[in-house]
Amino acid sequence: MPLVHIHGDDGRAAAQVDSISGVRAIFELGVCSRSSIPLLELSEALGASLYRYQPSVAMFKRLHGTDGPTWIAIGTASAASEEIIADANGWGYLAGDEEPVLDTKALTDAELRRLMTLPAERSSDEQTIADAMSTPIVIGELGYQVMSSVEFQQNGRHTSWTTIAARVLLFGSTEPPHSYTLADGTPFPAEGSDGVFVSAATGAPLFDSVQRRRSTSGWPSFVATGGTLSKHLKPSMDYSAGTARVELVESHTGLHLGHDLGGVYCINAAALAFVPRGEPMPVWLPEPPAPALAALLRTHRGTRWLGRATVATLAAGCFWHFRRSLAAIPGVLVAVAGYCGGESESPTYEDVCTGRSGHVEAVQVAFDPLVLTFTELLESYWGMVPDPTSSYRQGMDIGPQYESAIFFHSDEQRQLALLSRERAGRRIDAKIVTKLRPAGHFWMAEVEHQR
Repeated sequence: MPLVHIHGDDGRAAAQVDSISGVRAIFELGVCSRSSIPLLELSEALGASLYRYQPSVAMFKRLHGTDGPTWIAIGTASAASEEIIADANGWGYLAGDEEPVLDTKALTDAELRRLMTLPAERSSDEQTIADAMSTPIVIGELGYQVMSSVEFQQNGRHTSWTTIAARVLLFGSTEPPHSYTLADGTPFPAEGSDGVFVSAATGAPLFDSVQRRRSTSGWPSFVATGGTLSKHLKPSMDYSAGTARVELVESHTGLHLGHDLGGVYCINAAALAFVPRGEPMPVWLPEPPAPALAALLRTHRGTRWLGRATVATLAAGCFWHFRRSLAAIPGVLVAVAGYCGGESESPTYEDVCTGRSGHVEAVQVAFDPLVLTFTELLESYWGMVPDPTSSYRQGMDIGPQYESAIFFHSDEQRQLALLSRERAGRRIDAKIVTKLRPAGHFWMAEVEHQR
């Protein structure tokens, strides 16, 4: 008899099977208690024997028969990935009276990999760290790109830039002295204005207003001390004026900003935009590539944390409960579920559930480091990982998409994660296999996974 999927509960389930005859069994694959009684009543009405799996039963039990398909039993706590794997392999569901001969709770990671025909195990953690040390961080801990790139549109200008701004940013020109006009043509903010000066190209924070100094040169002046935003600046030698000067460019785009005159930054106003503390970002600026920070900046007065909010990306198995748990930690401002670690772009939940996309289910958070340090966040993280000693099994969830991992956004985060993992291993007196990997692109999961 073919397998019929029935979705919904209460009267909706009964309505879906009004025309079905010869029902022998109904399988309850969800954990919602509201569905149990209606399904029981439905099975009695149809004359079917109801077979229910309890959450304590392992999801996979493989049976070997002489004929027919391999049968896989999926328990009540199963995720969509197990159903996809069963369908892809032509497996059916047990009728409930067979004798299980293999319980995956007793299997090693290697045995699980063979059973589920998973891809070969990823490279060792030591090799991953070695590779990461020679690979520039792409998305920094402030949520913006920091890797040097030449991909920015060098042959054009942003539609909101003034003509002077385009000349300064794209061709390294210097604006006229005492012009004091921002990239979009608005006046440079008055002294004492509280906020953040950001890149007119990417929106990345460059200078906090506390770094501003009164200028006598005719161009805005900032000092390197008193702020933490120099991660988006990069020095470059400039010989255009017939003498060697230290030019300052934005680290990701390489666009011209100004010069470093012995620790005092002389910056073109036309290269900047200004975001008053707690006010919305200018609509013409692009959103940050870190979805957690982008979500934070869209909230009411979210820019009060611009340049301060720190991004962390963590994986600990299924992201539903994990996202909710992280969001409840004091100091966490935003937590979003998504996919990280794979090569393919714009993966869907179905892609990741196959276990073959290379992505893992992960959660990215934006947090306030003045309330919650990265080390404190990791201490909470270890209490949320169901089994940090297993690569493919996290609680009831099995598959490479559930691998636990810390995706670091800076070398400092990598060092802190190493120390935190060592402490966690000593506490449980076991080898932790949670990977430390450089943070690449984080793809935000579909809306239904954010609830």
